Amino acid sequence: MTEESAFLSQARSWDAFYAQAQVAEFRRRLYLETFGEEYPADEATDGYITRSELREMVGALHVGRGQKIADLGCGRGGPGQWIAGVTGAALVGIDFSAVALEQARARARRLGIASSYQSGSFDATGLDSASVDGALSIDVIWAVPDKQAGFAETARILRPGAKFERSIRTCDSISISLQAVL
Repeated sequence: MTEESAFLSQARSWDAFYAQAQVAEFRRRLYLETFGEEYPADEATDGYITRSELREMVGALHVGRGQKIADLGCGRGGPGQWIAGVTGAALVGIDFSAVALEQARARARRLGIASSYQSGSFDATGLDSASVDGALSIDVIWAVPDKQAGFAETARILRPGAKFERSIRTCDSISISLQAVL
């Protein structure tokens, strides 16, 4: 593991990131300037996801009331909460940052979104096998040290026929939107 990926895989590194309100505000302003109205600033996202991409994910996930989705690497929770609100699906957010999880819980309570949040990682979610009807991950995969283990874990938690939607940014910040049925 490189020094950079070791740093990125430590919860305390992300706790420090999420605890910095001025960093979040700077990123929000930067993304608003870059994406304009397409940036979902009200969704408490720390990623580069756009409103159009969120709507595409909703269409691809094919989930609704009585179903459950997992947001892997949920951070502050905004995009997963938005998708849960639009679809009516229950949401479980997974992240290893205690600070991010508390912020996600507080936001969900404020907005009245049916959700739960638990500590875990992309490759060790703590969820039961075949327990979710869909999963999403917004701009997280780049920081996962063992991507193969992460995708295996994702496949394990998905019910048969369920979909995993993710957004990935390359090193030069070009958007690649991938869709797959696992």
